[in-house]
Amino acid sequence: MEFYDVGKHCARPDCNQQDYLPFTCTHCRKNYCATHKFFDSHVDCTPPSAAAPLACLACRQPVNGTSPHLTSVHNERVLAAHVKGGCKSAEEEARERRKAKECAFGRCRRTEGVVFGCRECGLRYCSTHRIGTDHACKPVVGGGMKTGGSGVRATVVNVKGVSKLVSA
Repeated sequence: MEFYDVGKHCARPDCNQQDYLPFTCTHCRKNYCATHKFFDSHVDCTPPSAAAPLACLACRQPVNGTSPHLTSVHNERVLAAHVKGGCKSAEEEARERRKAKECAFGRCRRTEGVVFGCRECGLRYCSTHRIGTDHACKPVVGGGMKTGGSGVRATVVNVKGVSKLVSA
């Protein structure tokens, strides 16, 4: 008993084998048997290259969602959204990361792995200038760093030359 209406024939003219579970090429949409399922044996089918995404002209970084195989209109739209979203060069990103770890006290500009944020003025300081009296803290009205989960804030108060820790 033959099942001529089940399955598909291989697209290779020299094969034409009927396969009940054919492989459909994702690029040319033709059906192939198990022997000819790879791109190198397809007829009139050029396999897509493993091309990397296109690079942004401003930051020189690859932009996800772009490909030489997609239309230029699509690529231009994705690249424009990338630029509008604020693309930055690798140097700018490294500079911003370094700046976020710099001490804000005068000319110190020391960078450390751990940066201490002042709860009163909201600036970031190194381990040497982390205490308010060490960096001449000037509290910002309604500003400063957010407190932790406890909600307790402590302030160093200088009364008659003596520093005291006062809970607020």
